[in-house]
Formats: sequence, structure tokens, C-alpha cells
Amino acid sequence: MVSLQPYLARARASLDGVWWLAVVPFAVALLSAEKFTQLGNADFHVGVSFSFPFPVTGGWAFLSLPDTAAEVGAGGVRTAVNQFGPAAVGFALLSMVATAALTAGYLGTIHRALADEQPQFLADARRYFAPMFGFQLLVLVYVLAALVFTLIFPLFLIVLAVLILAGGYFLYPALHLVVADDRDLLTALVRSYQFTSAGGPALSYAGRYLLATAVISLPATALFVNLGVPGVVGGLAALAPVGLVFDAATMAFVHDAFDLSPAEGRERFSASDDSTIP
Repeated sequence: MVSLQPYLARARASLDGVWWLAVVPFAVALLSAEKFTQLGNADFHVGVSFSFPFPVTGGWAFLSLPDTAAEVGAGGVRTAVNQFGPAAVGFALLSMVATAALTAGYLGTIHRALADEQPQFLADARRYFAPMFGFQLLVLVYVLAALVFTLIFPLFLIVLAVLILAGGYFLYPALHLVVADDRDLLTALVRSYQFTSAGGPALSYAGRYLLATAVISLPATALFVNLGVPGVVGGLAALAPVGLVFDAATMAFVHDAFDLSPAEGRERFSASDDSTIP
């Protein structure tokens, strides 16, 4: 079994001098402008949010939004498709470029911090931009195909939800591997699937991560979401350093799981967890 707490502690210790990286989760969260439309007009909202590890964990991972049910169903999907006009496409592409560049520099700097190296944000942003943008394109194609397919077969919405959850789990180490193991995107995706599909440490870490985000989301949702847009923006800023620690913890876990960290600093998995990929 894998414990999350040692990785969170290791992450916090490694981030001395690079806490400015918290700007990245905040900026990436703001690029998800559609989330603000889900705040609704409820008098008071409490809820819980569950999240698998992300390459960049913005504050939305720790917030439950009150109006998410409004767009469920074929009607909501049709509305989303109709709103996906030229302006939306242009914004989506610009957002993808910005997110890919920020993610590349962000993960590269976290990797260097864990390895006790000096940050090279801009160099890493250039070096890893292509695979990060490629991943964004894959996600976009998947979402568009799923929306169209759901319009034709509305019951596919249930399958879509399951596929999104499965993708979030099976591919969560992929972009960390691109950086930590200097892999191309395809190889990282394959290795990620091989590792996570075996269960063991991958499933244990993801489960504990999911539970931790749920625990944080309970007070965070009550505190920030009920203050409207200003409260949510403040919440995204306050939660950005939390997301940074979680992302550094995931990078540290990937280092250990794929034998990329020094032996003396590595967490030891249970002897029954034999799914570590050499």
C-alpha cells in the first residue's frame, strides 16, 4: 500500500524557492472560464468533489459546483455543441497553447526541484511543449467525438462518464513521465496504462489522492462557492499552492514508481505491490 502523506511532505520540502509556481494552477484554472457559468443562484451550496491526479491541479479540483446538473442530458450536450462557434474554437485553441506551455514549464520545474536542480521554466516550457500540446489535442478530439456521438445516441452519456473516469485514472502519470523519464507522448501513454492497469501502487496512490481532494473540497466549497464569482476567484488563488503540493507529490510518486529517484530518498512500497515498472 502507498501512503499519500510522505509524498505530500516530500513535495512541500522540495518546493522551497519555487512556490511562485502556484501561479500556474491559478492561471490554468482561470482559463476554464466555462466553470464560472456553473455557479448557479443557489442560496447556499455544500458539496464534495473527487479528483484523480492532474498534471496541473487547479482549484476547481477542490470545489463542488452547484449547477452541474443543469447541462446533463442530450439537451445540454446539444447546447454545448451549438455554443461551440468560431469564437469558442479560437479561445479553446489559445487556451490549449497557453495550458500546454504552462504545463511543460510547470512539470519541468517540479521535476528539477525534486532532483535538487535549479529551475529552468522557460527552457522546460520549450522542451516539453510539443507533447503537452499533443495531449491537449487528444483530449479535444475525444471530447468533440463524444459530444457528437452523444447527440446521436443519448444513452452514450452514461458510457461517456465512465470513460472520462477511466481515462483520468489510466493516464494520470503520463505527462509526469514525459518530463521525469524524458519520454515521447506515445511511449508515456503506453507506460502509464501498463502501470495503472496493474493496480497495486498506482491504484493505491490514486485512491488516497481522490479521498484527500474530497476531504479538502468540503470546507473549500462551503467557504468559497457561496461567495459567488469573487469568492471563487479568491478560492482558486488560495487553493493554487495546495494544488502545487499535490502535483509535486504525484511527480515524486512517479519518480519512485518508475525508479527515477535516488534510492535513499525513495518511499518503499509493500512487497505485495509488484506493479512498479522498471
